[in-house]
Amino acid sequence: MSGPEHYRQAEQWLECSHRHTDQGNEGDERIAAHTARQAQVHATLALAAATVQAIDGAGHLALKDGQAWQAVGALT
Repeated sequence: MSGPEHYRQAEQWLECSHRHTDQGNEGDERIAAHTARQAQVHATLALAAATVQAIDGAGHLALKDGQAWQAVGALT
């Protein structure tokens, strides 16, 4: 999943969370909390992807970190 896809997914989860907020029933509160956590995970992943994409090819990231990000990128 790309950074923009994570961002869109975070928006969708957040919207779902808002729909279940203030419904006054325990089940809806649990769903709202769960979907808010899902939104946070995807927002964090989107931010990580955006950060990595902002680094240019001139080696401004430590070699060890760059290699780790390249390995993570290869998994997606």
